[in-house]
Amino acid sequence: MNKMNRASKTRACHPRYHLRFQILPGKNAARDAAALAEFCRAHDIEEAVLFFAAEEWNNGLLSRAEEDLWFRTLREAKGALDRSGITVSLNPWMTVLHCARGRGFPKDRRFQAMVSPLGEMVEGCASFACPNWRKYIRDLYGCFAKLGFRVIWVEDFPFTHWNKSDRMTWTQMALAMFFGSDALFGKLVWALDDAEIERYLRGGVFLDGTAADILCRRGFGRHVGFDRVRLVGREHATYSVEKVVATATGVPKGFYLNHNLQPLENDSRGFVVISNGSVDPAKPVVKLPGRSLSNVRVTLLSPLQKPVSIKTRSDRGAVRCDAEIPYLGYLVIEGDTLHETNATHSQMVF
Repeated sequence: MNKMNRASKTRACHPRYHLRFQILPGKNAARDAAALAEFCRAHDIEEAVLFFAAEEWNNGLLSRAEEDLWFRTLREAKGALDRSGITVSLNPWMTVLHCARGRGFPKDRRFQAMVSPLGEMVEGCASFACPNWRKYIRDLYGCFAKLGFRVIWVEDFPFTHWNKSDRMTWTQMALAMFFGSDALFGKLVWALDDAEIERYLRGGVFLDGTAADILCRRGFGRHVGFDRVRLVGREHATYSVEKVVATATGVPKGFYLNHNLQPLENDSRGFVVISNGSVDPAKPVVKLPGRSLSNVRVTLLSPLQKPVSIKTRSDRGAVRCDAEIPYLGYLVIEGDTLHETNATHSQMVF
């Protein structure tokens, strides 16, 4: 029994890797799949998740000819991966298409376009209510399911007012979608007139640092809680690093993970925002080497709950919080002063 328990714990600590890969149509599809299989075997990757019609290879929802082309490509690629012992899943990348960007509907499909609550039509993005699109997506998934994938993902989040930046995680975007919020990211905020910005700010809106900076410069700081914003660029500091402290995670103890977020400084005011994208609750310990926050205030933001003020305690330069951050929850730490020395990085230890 003890041996079984030890073996079970060993298996629980073994990380499982799924590599997402865009397979391309053409005469090299089988060769590319074989190379992918060789890479997976060499790096202990158990499963390949194949994209099709993704990113720069996407020209909108598929015509019948395009659907046939991708089906043949995926059938060939999956066969090569199957023969190499690699499990295969499929990510179709789009359902109604989450961003038009000049794309239109295929000529042999009659889809109704998605319409925003303000009556704005998005050519290229289908409406969930469109009966032709419903038949199209049912037939599409049914067709590719015949190839025997382990999982076929339901991909993308349809929005009419979103401009996601690379600094925003998919978890954050899903959370904002869940609450019915809009989002403004990056320099695209300059493209909006004052009336459009005011319309965004009437409801919930998710901002990154660049958007907050632009809003302040355009006179909207009082609406977003800042007078002025100074951005800390990725190149200037490794400012948000998570250190793994338990082998039960399946990751070697002492390993560092980059959160890849962009912090804000509002003159003499500092902020740290921690999100929990894991289904397990987390109790963070935040270390800011070479920095100190005075008059610290911590707020817990839990899904479908009102904000709650949380007590913290300081321990050898770290801010410890006994409250658990739930799945898709946020912990906002802010202080009145921020002192910098020769710090190299901050740590968030869970």
